[in-house]
Amino acid sequence: MTRTTTSFCTRIPTSLAIAAVLLGACPALAMHQEEDPPLLAGPTIDAAGSAPTLVVRDFAGALQRLDRHPAVAALDHVLDRFNIDQPTRASIQAVLGERRKALDELVIDRLDLLIKLSNGGGDADRAEAIRALREALAPTTRKGRLGDRLRALMPADAAAEHQRLEREYVQAVVEDRVQMLAAEAADAPQRALRLRAQAIEMLVGLGTEVRSAYERTLVQRGEELESLIASLNLSPEQDGKVRTIILEYTEQTLLDKDARDDQRARTNLFLRVAAELTPQQRRKLLEHVRGN
Repeated sequence: MTRTTTSFCTRIPTSLAIAAVLLGACPALAMHQEEDPPLLAGPTIDAAGSAPTLVVRDFAGALQRLDRHPAVAALDHVLDRFNIDQPTRASIQAVLGERRKALDELVIDRLDLLIKLSNGGGDADRAEAIRALREALAPTTRKGRLGDRLRALMPADAAAEHQRLEREYVQAVVEDRVQMLAAEAADAPQRALRLRAQAIEMLVGLGTEVRSAYERTLVQRGEELESLIASLNLSPEQDGKVRTIILEYTEQTLLDKDARDDQRARTNLFLRVAAELTPQQRRKLLEHVRGN
């Protein structure tokens, strides 16, 4: 009889789940993380004709949210359409790399906290998560908003188009969220709904970035798990637990024809293993994943 691997303590938080638990701690605090009112409150842009846009809706008209920061997504359109030289592109990548590194460090250093949040967490965990996010991103946010920093490196025409794309998307998701909130609290003042919507969307965006950091740091080379584990100098107790986790996974995916050996399953495996490691071992694991 095949054993079923338990994933109680290792469910992977979606971007919205992360946003929800963080928002429960202190929605007002989130307003000072990344976005500022001018971007969110600017004039409505009508993306008529064939102008590029980040605002995409499905056949039912539902808004499709991005799986990354809108300032990053807007780069795809701008870099292909404008004359941006290689030194400028390198500077842009340096800014993005700085932010990715901060989030990667957050994942590896506070994986225990993020796992707690993925299982619900308490008020203290949520407050600590907000502090951890602020601390992790502080070195980059002190230098300005991500979109503004990227646009400062671009020619004027490219910067204007980049701002249009980002602003249009942010306005669309906030407006979409306002409508959701209004359906739940029709009598609420519009200003309160909009502030709440801005806070939620900001946290959804941060949650998406944290989830990407999960996948980037812990999944990208999951197929090399065994060789990585061998390099971590596990204690006998750790080694036993890790080997049991891997054995259960192997039995489930190889012997159970209904089990799935896909990216989500491998992510669960990786997180279960990482949860058994010390911070120093997790950092070493991250260094291996990065190829350092």
